[in-house]
Amino acid sequence: MTVFITFNLSRYLELGDLQNLEVNEVLSNLHSLDPRLLLLPHLEKVDCTDCTSLISPPYEVCKQGLQAIRKYYTDLEQSGGKTLPIVSATVIGHRMAGKTSLINSLKLQKRQLTYRNKEGIDDDTTEVFKISDITVDDSLLKVFDYGGDRVYHIAYHMTIRSKSIPIIVVNMKNYIELSTIHGCKEAARILVMDYMSHLYISCPHLGPPLLVLTHRDRFCDDDTFNACKTDLLTALRNLISDMLREEKLMRRGVSRLAKIALFSEPNAEIFPASDIFVTGETVESVKFVFQILSRLQIRAEPFFAVIPNFWEKLLIFFDQKTDVPYILLSEILKKFPSDENLTALRYMHDIGRILWFEHESSLRGFVFHRLAIVTDAVSLLFHHRSEDKWKSHVESQPNMISAGCETIPKAKYEKLVSRFMLSGVVDDIILKCRYNPQTFPYDVAVPLLRAFNLLCGPIHTTPRSTYIIPYYSSNWLDLKSNEDKLLQLRIDIDFLGFSPPSYAYNLVTCVYLAPFTDPGLDIKTARNGAMVCHGVIVSRVVHSTVNRRITVQVDTPVDELDSSWRQLMDTTDSIIRHLRSIWVAAYPICKFYCAHCLYLNKSEPELEVDPDWYSPLSSIDNDKPPSEQLGVLPSNADPVCCSNDQPTSGLLQVPRPLRFPCKCNI
Repeated sequence: MTVFITFNLSRYLELGDLQNLEVNEVLSNLHSLDPRLLLLPHLEKVDCTDCTSLISPPYEVCKQGLQAIRKYYTDLEQSGGKTLPIVSATVIGHRMAGKTSLINSLKLQKRQLTYRNKEGIDDDTTEVFKISDITVDDSLLKVFDYGGDRVYHIAYHMTIRSKSIPIIVVNMKNYIELSTIHGCKEAARILVMDYMSHLYISCPHLGPPLLVLTHRDRFCDDDTFNACKTDLLTALRNLISDMLREEKLMRRGVSRLAKIALFSEPNAEIFPASDIFVTGETVESVKFVFQILSRLQIRAEPFFAVIPNFWEKLLIFFDQKTDVPYILLSEILKKFPSDENLTALRYMHDIGRILWFEHESSLRGFVFHRLAIVTDAVSLLFHHRSEDKWKSHVESQPNMISAGCETIPKAKYEKLVSRFMLSGVVDDIILKCRYNPQTFPYDVAVPLLRAFNLLCGPIHTTPRSTYIIPYYSSNWLDLKSNEDKLLQLRIDIDFLGFSPPSYAYNLVTCVYLAPFTDPGLDIKTARNGAMVCHGVIVSRVVHSTVNRRITVQVDTPVDELDSSWRQLMDTTDSIIRHLRSIWVAAYPICKFYCAHCLYLNKSEPELEVDPDWYSPLSSIDNDKPPSEQLGVLPSNADPVCCSNDQPTSGLLQVPRPLRFPCKCNI
C-alpha cells in the first residue's frame, strides 16, 4: 500500500489508520516527519524523493532512506541534539565584482575592502573558492566565496549544494561598460543570468537570490545610478520572460513552465526591492552590512535543524586533523566503529561540509575534510595567472627533475609544460611533480580531478602516460569531413530556456573522451571540443556556448554504418546522462539531421526533432547503452537521395533510415 503523507499524519496515527502501512511517499511541501511514523510495524520504505523542504530530519538524511532516518532519531535520542543552520550562503559573480570585500564586511560588520590587482604579486583575488563563517542570529553561517575568473568556473560544481542562499554580486561600473558595448540585455546576461545558471540548473529548488550592487561610488549622482539600476532590472525581467517563453513552447502546454522553482510563476518578481542591496557609497557607511545580515537571518530561519551531537563530534574529529589533506574512511570507522555512521558522512557531503565520493571506487576510501586543501589542489592546474604560475614553477625546478622513478632534464620538462599550456595534453611527469605527499598525493589528486571531469585519461603512451584537459587547448574544430566519400551522422543537442553554464561544455568534452584511452587512437583536443580518429571512422564533439549547442558527429564509410550509428547514439546518451546528473534543470533536446544533406554540405539540412525511436534513457542509474537496444541498421537498405539533391547530380545515395530516421525503417 502506498500512502501520501500530509500534515494530518498525527491524526491518522492516533486513529491507528496506518498500522498496516508498508510504503510511505512524502509530499514535496512537507517540512517534518513525525517520529511515530517509524513505530509502524510494517513500514519498509519512506520515499522522500525531491522533498527538499524537509528540515526534521533534514532532506539530506531522509533521501538516504528509512535506515538513515532511524539512525538520525537513534543518535538524537542517545547523544542529544543542537540546533544549527543547515543552509549556507553562496556568493557568486563576475571577477572584480567585490565578492570577497562583501564577505569580509559581513564578517567584521564594518566596511572592509579587498586589494584587487589581477596582475599584481599581492593580488587577493579568490582562487577557485574560499569558505568563511559569518555570524547570523548568534549562529555561524558558512559562506562560499567563488572566484569570478573564468578559469575557476570549471570547478564551481564541486561544492554547490541545494541548501544555500544565493548572493549575486554585480559591479555596476562593469555593467555600464558592458552595456555600452553589447547592450543592456547582454550585459545583464553576462553579469547575472550566466551566474544564476551555475546555481539554479544544478539546484533547481534554491530560493530567490539576493542581489548586491557594488561600486556605487563610481557614479556621480543618485539619478545616474538609479537609471542604471532600472535598466539592469528591466533587462533581467526581459531575459527571464524570453526563457519562460522558450520553455513554454518546449513543454507544449504543460502547466508547470519551468523545472526551476524560482521561475515557475510567470509573474513572480525575481528581485524584489527587499532583496536588492547597494554598497560603495562615498561615505564609509556600514548600513548595508546590517541590512544584508538581517535579510540573511530571515532567509536562514526556516533552515535551522536539530543535528545529533554525535554527528558534531565527527566534525570536531575532522577539524583536529589539520595536518593531512584527507582522512582515510577506515580511520573514521575505527574511531567511530559502525557502518551506520556512513549516514552522517553522506549528510555532511550533501550539505557541503566535506567531500566524499562514495560511488567512485578509486576515491571511496578517502574523506576530504579540508575543502581549502582541495581548492589548492585544483588551483595548481587552474589559475587566473596560469602563465606566470607555470613559469615560476619551471624556474624553481632543479636542472634534473625527478618524479617517481623517472628523471628528466629541466629543458625537456619546460617543453612538456609549454605543450600542455597550448594543447591541453599534460604529461604524467608534470602531474607527479606538481602533486606530492606533502601537498596532495598524485595518486589521489588525479582520480579527484577525474571525478569532477576536469581531466580525462590516462592515455597509455610511450614513454609516459598523458592526460587531457580540454580547457587549455588553443585549437579549434569545425564539422567538415576530410573525406568526400564519408557519410556524416550528426546530432545536435540544443538547450532551451536556462542554458548550462559555459564550463559545462568543457566538462562534456571530458565525458566524450573518457572511453578513448587506446594509445593507437588519434585524439585531437580543442577549445570547443575534441576529435577521435579510429581507423576510417572519425568522431567529434563540437560545442558553442553562444549558440547553446553541443554537436555530436561521426564521419563513416557506408560499410561501417551500423557501428558508427551505435557509437553516435552511445556518445549522445553519455552526454545527456552527464547533463542530467549535474545540471538537472537543463532542457536538452536532440535534432537529427538527414545524412544525405550533410553529404551535400547543405547549409539547411533536413532534420527531425525528437524522433520517436530515440530518447535518452530516463534514469541515469540505468547503465544499459542505447546501442544495445537498437536493431541492426543495414548499410544497403533502399538507398535514396533527399529533396536537397538534383536528380542529375549522380552523387552518393544514403540508406533510407539516414534520410528520415524513423522506427519503421530500422
